[in-house]
Amino acid sequence: MYTLIAITFGALLLAFNFVSKKKFSFIFDLLQPVFVASIVATATLSFGDNGCLWSTVLVSFVVLHFILSRFEKLRSTFFPPVIAVLIASLTLLLPSKPLYIGEYQFEFNSVDLWIIMLLGFFLPFMINWLSKKLGRYLKTGYKNERAFSRALFFLLGSLLLFASNFIASSLGPILVYLGFSLALFYMPKSESEWHLSLAFVPMVLIPVWMKLGGLDSINFDSGRSMMGLVLGFGLSYFSFVFSRVRAKIMLANSLVWIIVLFASVAVIMAGSVNTHFGGVDSFVFLLVAFGLAAASGINVQKNFAMMSGLVAVGLIFIPMTLSNVEVKNAVSTTSSKQKEETKVEDIYLQASQTWNLNGNYTFDQIASKVTFELGPKGGKTKGAMEDFKGFLSWNDEQKQYSVKVEFKMKGLTTFNSYRDESLQDKGYFNTTSFPVANYEASEIVEEGSEKILKGKLTMLGKTLPVDVRLKQAEGENVLIGKAQFDRSKFGMTPDPKEGNVVDLRFQLNLITN
Repeated sequence: MYTLIAITFGALLLAFNFVSKKKFSFIFDLLQPVFVASIVATATLSFGDNGCLWSTVLVSFVVLHFILSRFEKLRSTFFPPVIAVLIASLTLLLPSKPLYIGEYQFEFNSVDLWIIMLLGFFLPFMINWLSKKLGRYLKTGYKNERAFSRALFFLLGSLLLFASNFIASSLGPILVYLGFSLALFYMPKSESEWHLSLAFVPMVLIPVWMKLGGLDSINFDSGRSMMGLVLGFGLSYFSFVFSRVRAKIMLANSLVWIIVLFASVAVIMAGSVNTHFGGVDSFVFLLVAFGLAAASGINVQKNFAMMSGLVAVGLIFIPMTLSNVEVKNAVSTTSSKQKEETKVEDIYLQASQTWNLNGNYTFDQIASKVTFELGPKGGKTKGAMEDFKGFLSWNDEQKQYSVKVEFKMKGLTTFNSYRDESLQDKGYFNTTSFPVANYEASEIVEEGSEKILKGKLTMLGKTLPVDVRLKQAEGENVLIGKAQFDRSKFGMTPDPKEGNVVDLRFQLNLITN
């Protein structure tokens, strides 16, 4: 599928570069909706389950709005907002189809999603209105009025992108870009606004590059990222200068294309040789810088051709660099605790079929691990308990057992300091009033090689039964366990986007008393 989309962007590159806007205005007008539809399709397809269905719906928005915008009467100030609201309202009638993005789950009939798209739709109208009002009030003239438009775009657009990403994760920027672009179909002489829309494109495509490059995150503070940022601005300025030559135009254009495409390919491929020299991170920042610079450009046809070429390069060459070096680099960005969580599950599956514990034990607090995860299919929030202690008394002959574990809740981490801080508040673990959680069990039920602790978990002032399934590691005093509970039953506000059911994994290294 991505190969087909890459071919589409390649065709757009050629069309934007060679189709004369004056001679073939109708064909040129078709190129922009094709570009928007291709960007939206590329972004939504990266979301996996139902991504293709969502892509179809959003692309149909592009087609429908473009057709309606060809009617002159519908381009008046009144009709475009009404049409946008009506078409967005129709989506509320669609059957519920979930889309999983990271930790979030979205549905077709989520009102907040379409409000985000409508805000993106109203953004260019609002920018134009404000810039004209400010221009007339301050008597700035046409050129400064355009400068006001760009300044307002970067101010309001960045705020809207931030809010949309907070509300709808990676889907938010896609909807903002889609709404903004749909509005431009109805706006005559919207060339400067089309420039501004290119600033959204790199933000929209970040999840695509992460998926194709096998990355869990983008490193924002590395040298290779800064290199990509500087190179992106440099390439944009270089192409802008050479696009204004009046002699030997063909030679100048050829030189621009050779340098831009060669540099972008080199940035991507360098990462497969040495991750310090380039890779997906560098390419993402190159694209971001190019998009921001293009937003201030003049030749909209040239900028759309350039952006089409860069996207095609990413779709073709990033999958080619997904080698062991790239994978190792991606793994190194995850925390050591998250890697240990996988090991705990592996050990549980390979654990011993027999038990040889007898006596009293305490937990080795350095070697023992307690990890957890929650969230919908397709995205999990992972974390660990870093401050806990426990005692275990085990006597199989007399069938006497006792397990006591104390968790200090301020030791809970999700490997994100901002999120961890909010989890300490009243809406979640309320660590000021409930600094510890306790688990106690004295009854065991055998089930094959597993022993099931029939215990109780006390958290947030409530005590509820929680079963823990245990196995013993082969030839070691190490217990491997797993458990599951619903956090909302302990008083936390249920939220399917965050996840309610918590899956716990244990590796308890025992020290004989």
